Amino acid sequence: MKTPLGKLEQRLQELLEQARAEDGLSARVELNALLREDADARRCMAQLLVDEQVLVSRLREDGLVAMLDQDSSNVISRFPTAPTGHQRRSPWFSWRPLIATAAGLVLGLFSASMVFGSIFLRTQVHQLALANPSFEQVTGRLPSGFPRAMGIWSGDESDVVADTAASSPQAGKVLRFVRAEADRSNTDGAAYACDVYQLVDLRGTGELTKGAPATLELSAAFRDGRPLGSALNKISCRIYVFSGEPSRLGESWPNALEDALTSGMGRLESTGGDPDWQRVEAQTVLPANAKFAVVHLAVWDSSQEGHPAAFGQIYANDIRLSLRSQTTQISPLAKR
Repeated sequence: MKTPLGKLEQRLQELLEQARAEDGLSARVELNALLREDADARRCMAQLLVDEQVLVSRLREDGLVAMLDQDSSNVISRFPTAPTGHQRRSPWFSWRPLIATAAGLVLGLFSASMVFGSIFLRTQVHQLALANPSFEQVTGRLPSGFPRAMGIWSGDESDVVADTAASSPQAGKVLRFVRAEADRSNTDGAAYACDVYQLVDLRGTGELTKGAPATLELSAAFRDGRPLGSALNKISCRIYVFSGEPSRLGESWPNALEDALTSGMGRLESTGGDPDWQRVEAQTVLPANAKFAVVHLAVWDSSQEGHPAAFGQIYANDIRLSLRSQTTQISPLAKR
């Protein structure tokens, strides 16, 4: 009788930790035998290694940000919100401490001969198409309101202007956030954030991932042209992933965020005085049933001293969206 998947996953984790120890020969023998004989065990091990590597990568980045950026006035968050619904991992995974590396894991014995095998991750990155990611084909005021179709930048009052900053590498166009506008569902009319959106079709991503675990990675360059000591503004890029149809999403925005499958946000806090471009990144898990995503660029006035909040000297450019997938490969075992 086969072992239930939950217990199988827990047993694989225990064997994996024991096999990585110096005295883990017996665990390595048992782990190799289990992987050789049980297809479910091989599938579970592959998913375990992918999950482990993703979490380790996030924890490593989180630690580096905490150590290198102690000034709370300039915080960049690069981590997605926790997956919801069917994306939640099994309970044992949430409390098990994970070990840092996921390569060269399995050493063991088959019969009386010593054999060596390795399990490793293969990462592929695909650039996804955004409409006018550098705003070169747009001029003047962006369309108002939430996008009604794919591939259009629209939102609150904002426009595309010539980039005349000395810090820019070359002349071009940039998006300028001008003024906040109240959401349609906001009854009190308060407006503290200037939001710009684009809908992105994800229906072809399954052909790229081939069913492998994947993440969406969004990044945007921002520049705050205000003088140092200006009011604190929060500048962010966000991505939300949905199933279904996007045609009626704008009618209930932002309440429709409750229907998002997953989401991620990156944020920069600024009081001006820095003429250089700063890149902000966001990541989120890509569910198998994803149909489209909402790319969201925003500037928020933390002071809330008056509304609608006015901006005019905060810019965005060079928006990028990529798909990162990871597959686990097991190298052939060879007798020594």
